Amino acid sequence: MRESDLKEYTKEPTPFAAVAVAIIMSCIVMFFMVGCTVDSSNGLQDETSTRTGAYGVTLKPSTGMYVSFETIVNVFGDTMACMGMTAQDVTVQYVSYKEYFNGAYGAPWGGWIVNSNLVFVNTDDLGLGFQREAGIDKEILRHEFVHYILYYNGADPKHGNPMFAQCGLGVNTYN
Repeated sequence: MRESDLKEYTKEPTPFAAVAVAIIMSCIVMFFMVGCTVDSSNGLQDETSTRTGAYGVTLKPSTGMYVSFETIVNVFGDTMACMGMTAQDVTVQYVSYKEYFNGAYGAPWGGWIVNSNLVFVNTDDLGLGFQREAGIDKEILRHEFVHYILYYNGADPKHGNPMFAQCGLGVNTYN
């Protein structure tokens, strides 16, 4: 390689080239940052009417949801697939435990009402140092759906069942 060729490859970048590279790198970083935040929270949503979807999943009027009705149906389907079991007709409702149960129901995140098809998600601030968001709502739903699917199939719906560890341990920050 000639010395003149070497000088051509080692030239200082022009100010335009440096600015262009900086803009491109900024766009790439912003793209990844936005991509990381989209799934962590779908924003707070309310549902004012009763909706029924695939698998007979019913959502009663609810407030303070971080997931959509479609996500709830998908979580139910994914949980059944993970367990290798099927079920129908689960009913979900997001409520303030303080208001709905007058503070009498002790499950902090959510609960399955034993021997029924009812799953509740607690919308109260639990004071545990972090806030509910879409990921936590999905973990709550998976866990409560495991209870219901086991019950629906005549299996033991208690926490000792290995299906909980496999498909619905619950909220990682709490368990």
